[in-house]
Amino acid sequence: MKPHTPTTQNRRLDKEYWEESNMPKCELCGLYFRIITYSHLKFVHGMSTYEYSDMFPSRPMRDRDFIKDEENRRKAVSNSWWSRTPEEREEICQAMSKAQKGKVLSEETKEKISKASSRIQSDPEYQERHSKIMSPILREMWTRPDYRKLKSEQSSEINKRLWQDPNHRKKILKGHRTEPTPDEILTTELLEKNFPNQWEYTGTKSFKGGGRRRPDWTHKTLRKVLECDSLFWHSGYFGEDPPEVRIKHYADLGYDCLILTELEIVDSPTFLNKIKEFMEKEDLNGSSTF
Repeated sequence: MKPHTPTTQNRRLDKEYWEESNMPKCELCGLYFRIITYSHLKFVHGMSTYEYSDMFPSRPMRDRDFIKDEENRRKAVSNSWWSRTPEEREEICQAMSKAQKGKVLSEETKEKISKASSRIQSDPEYQERHSKIMSPILREMWTRPDYRKLKSEQSSEINKRLWQDPNHRKKILKGHRTEPTPDEILTTELLEKNFPNQWEYTGTKSFKGGGRRRPDWTHKTLRKVLECDSLFWHSGYFGEDPPEVRIKHYADLGYDCLILTELEIVDSPTFLNKIKEFMEKEDLNGSSTF
């Protein structure tokens, strides 16, 4: 038998081989490892790597020869990968993807993998350790022009594909919408200047009148509401209800509603005249300002 060859695969029984090796031994269970891992300590002994190091400060946790060989191997694999052309890398990825297709895991296996992954990734110690390991690796990868180009092309392709979905486009555009909008800011200034302390902006607040809608402005004493329709957000593309539907909705709640367009707001005289006429008109309770 060759020297330094284990007679069994049992790391607990074959002491002759394992004790002669440079592998670190877990002082808690007596097993030998190339690396005493976080998972072994956490799920077998119920402690963290920091607690183990404090308990056995003089005992190694890594096989230095193995770590050095592993680093060289990974570096060689990385250099070999990035020395290939984009076409060759794409061909390899497609071959790997094809090899994995058709392999269906059972629901029980999927559930076990999901729970184990969630448990590990939610651990603050794991997150800190993972960040320390991956941060320098990712920084080094982003210094490579070919890697940046590849990621940019992948991101562009994914975004183009997603943008073809109308629901995705609406979601993205609505996410960029700010409230109040420039038109709403201008309208608020005009209302406060010409009708001080009479109108309240309720576009970002819950509407006291009930219902799912929030009018842009609500009169403080009368049951009247105002809405501002911009040419972009109320073009019909985003599925907004037409004006007559919204007016009926507020009428059912006991409110008179006036809907102004963006062009009417920019034209101050037209805007002020419409507001005056609207306020002079009696609301559904028979009240008016003038």
